[in-house]
Amino acid sequence: MQNVIAMALGAEPVTMTVEGRERYTVSLRYPRDYRSNPQAIADQVLVPLSDGGTVPLRQVAKVSLAQGPSSIRTGCP
Repeated sequence: MQNVIAMALGAEPVTMTVEGRERYTVSLRYPRDYRSNPQAIADQVLVPLSDGGTVPLRQVAKVSLAQGPSSIRTGCP
C-alpha cells in the first residue's frame, strides 16, 4: 500500500531512458486534481489485493488533510 501511495502522491521512478550518454529517470504520479483533494485520493487511488482485484484507498485507510512539518529530517544530529 505504501508503494501505491508513494506513486500516486509523490513521483515514484518506474524506468530510466537513455539518450546518448545521458540517462533520465521517468517518474509516474497521479494528476494534480487527485493529489490535492483528499476525497479524490480516497476514491481514485486503487490498492491492489492479493487475489488480483483492487479497492479504493478509502476502504483500507483514513484519508484526511492535516497540518504537519514542512520537512522531515532523518539521520543522526
